[in-house]
Amino acid sequence: MNPIDTKRLVVSLAGILLVTLVAGCGSSNRLHYYHFENESVAALAAIPPRPVVFSSADDAWIDLERPILSILRVGTAIAKEVQLDKAQVRLDSAFQMVRFSEIMAAGVLDRGADYLGYAPVSNPRQADFLIDLRVDEYGILADSWENSTYFVVQGELLMLDNHTNEIIWKKRVRDRELITDEFFLGTTIGNVMTARMLSALSVEDMVVGLERLADGAAYRLSHKLMRDYAHARR
Repeated sequence: MNPIDTKRLVVSLAGILLVTLVAGCGSSNRLHYYHFENESVAALAAIPPRPVVFSSADDAWIDLERPILSILRVGTAIAKEVQLDKAQVRLDSAFQMVRFSEIMAAGVLDRGADYLGYAPVSNPRQADFLIDLRVDEYGILADSWENSTYFVVQGELLMLDNHTNEIIWKKRVRDRELITDEFFLGTTIGNVMTARMLSALSVEDMVVGLERLADGAAYRLSHKLMRDYAHARR
């Protein structure tokens, strides 16, 4: 084999390997083999006990000295340290009070039932199928003290045949929601909330807003399952 043919073979094999790797770590969809009417489905959610701090470059990191700090690196000025420390205490308390796993599992399960026609059940052992939400990271993202903030969730969403433990649907998910005062203050105006504005909220307002953000994320994640199911049934 001459050098040119050898080079073509290497490029071809590399291309095949790349396609294989991408297919292996991407989404998979075998929903077209299943009908969910009159079947029972339960949902599980594995969510880290502590939110992660996100930077604008999407490189997540944890501040070991402030492990539950959930509002970004909100600026570096030393003058803001006192404000940040006080805000962290309230955020810490708020995140501890919000049951993210329960809210998101219930949200995905209930909304999926409306579309797929299954019967939602609370006990996974009694279900024919399981929806499994595996969150890698979640938290609040902002670029600076005065910039917009986002609630970010990323991980993997799966559906399993509970009788065979076979994965019949899998998808990497990343959800990002712009935070407005509608979530935390119940207004209808929808003004964008900056990190400074969030840091000034009470613990009670933070809890309400975080619960609404978690429910909204569950709603959008459920649509990923619905879209893939509709695509599989075509």
